[in-house]
Amino acid sequence: MSFRNKDLELSDLFDELLGEIKKEKEKPPEKESSIPYEVFCFPEELGSEAWLYDTITRTMIRAFNHAEVVRVTNPDEDNKVLVRYAGTFVKVPSDYVCDIGFN
Repeated sequence: MSFRNKDLELSDLFDELLGEIKKEKEKPPEKESSIPYEVFCFPEELGSEAWLYDTITRTMIRAFNHAEVVRVTNPDEDNKVLVRYAGTFVKVPSDYVCDIGFN
């Protein structure tokens, strides 16, 4: 087999790979699922802020009512959910998180 034949084979493989890449780019993007917009909604007896346990630093942090959160887990056996709040993760009772629709 000569070098010219090998070059042609490599060229054909290269063209085939490029064709597959182009086909992938031409496909319409998959529909992304949207995340529901959720906020803290503390009971009236807590007021406008609450001290919650930060699971990363293992300290208490102050959280404000009506602050945006992203729910990470479903309620566990203690009816608590893990949410992302202010760059950290906080575990709170599921009653403290209110869904207010989609963004």
